[in-house]
Amino acid sequence: MATAPTPFRVWKTIKLGTCHKTADDFRTALEAAGCWIADGANDILGSAGFQAADQETEITLIIRSVADLGFTSALAPVNSASNSARQKSARSFGGAPSRYPLQLS
Repeated sequence: MATAPTPFRVWKTIKLGTCHKTADDFRTALEAAGCWIADGANDILGSAGFQAADQETEITLIIRSVADLGFTSALAPVNSASNSARQKSARSFGGAPSRYPLQLS
């Protein structure tokens, strides 16, 4: 699948929906990789809103600095920077399905 050109620096292109279909699939894969699942992450996996991609989808991840997001200090609050990144990405790329941030978190 060809990816549209972007004015932002590309970090990597990944495929979603390739193998993990349920929250337990994600938990098993994370644990097998030696990752500890924090309570907050486990809550997200267990929430009714958690949904894995139901078909294979290729997405491009880009690099944005806090300055790109409109902040003048490198010490921008994480929640503010994350919200700004989502808003600017939605405007630049037409948005992404809401399930992507869950799979990328």
